[in-house]
Amino acid sequence: MKQKAEGVQRRYVQLVLDSFDSDREPIWPWGGEPIYLEGEDTPAGMTTTTSYGFTLGRMVCIGYIRHPEKKQLTNEYLLEKRFEVDIGGKRFGAHINLHSPKLTDTS
Repeated sequence: MKQKAEGVQRRYVQLVLDSFDSDREPIWPWGGEPIYLEGEDTPAGMTTTTSYGFTLGRMVCIGYIRHPEKKQLTNEYLLEKRFEVDIGGKRFGAHINLHSPKLTDTS
């Protein structure tokens, strides 16, 4: 009832790392990495699970994000913002997928 009255303030999201090169980076994410709004110093959340997405050809992180001003998290807010995931002290740009990506049938 509280969430219905105040709105969703924490979301479980899928982040696709745009700038992570799995062939060149010596450290891979494995969960527990901080998630930042691009350019911000305070974490907006943490990853819980990470893996290389072979069908996407990129590293994928799943985790929770909160609005920095404790406001409601809308789909529009999540899609218009850019995020970064800190892996071993280096930040990598990421975008959010609200829904599972469509996979093409290659057979």
